[in-house]
Amino acid sequence: MTTYRAWNLKPLDRSALKELTAAIAQQSTEELENRAMETMDGEPWSEEKYQMTLAAQQKETALLAGILAATMSTADSQMLAAASSVSQNILQEFGHLKLSEKQSLFAARLTIICVSVVGVVLARDPDSSVFGIVSFAWAGFGGAYGAVMLCALFWKRCNWQGALAGMLAGGLMVFVWKYLISPLGGVFGIYELLPAFVVACIALVVVSLLTEAPEKEIVETYESVCAKKVKA
Repeated sequence: MTTYRAWNLKPLDRSALKELTAAIAQQSTEELENRAMETMDGEPWSEEKYQMTLAAQQKETALLAGILAATMSTADSQMLAAASSVSQNILQEFGHLKLSEKQSLFAARLTIICVSVVGVVLARDPDSSVFGIVSFAWAGFGGAYGAVMLCALFWKRCNWQGALAGMLAGGLMVFVWKYLISPLGGVFGIYELLPAFVVACIALVVVSLLTEAPEKEIVETYESVCAKKVKA
């Protein structure tokens, strides 16, 4: 039980996982070796010892295989989503580029290659923590899109200028707080999602109020949807 307790506070990244499973297997092997030396005076391993050691190795392999499978099932979906966003949303809808099906497919494939290269670079760092990277990524999502989603659903005065300002301010604050303010420690050592969300809300509201209101058609659509929800 000492091995499991010693690893409770260690970050669960790739290198830590390998060390943990290796420690578990080593501990089981050492216990079996001590038992063998006490009972058989240094004789070769018994069948019981071999089976128990093999079972420990199988558990280690199953644990690594399960984590790898979970990682792959998430990674392929995220890569496809990134490729679709770049080829469809950014290039064609936002950038107003007219791409053929072949060009769109090429852009999607190029995006997957770029994302894969970035992932390999991050994975080569033995000191990087998967939990830390995922936590920072979700802070970026929440800071950039959280305020926009809430205001789009509950505030009809929100316009595209305010939404854009909120996304830029929230996304930028995630990096500013993470690398400039959070290292100060103390009350500033909080999760960067909270200050980024607050800044995004302020920027969205201020810019929306300082710019023109949404078009009448958009407001009517919003009110009709709200009316349907009330009746339901």
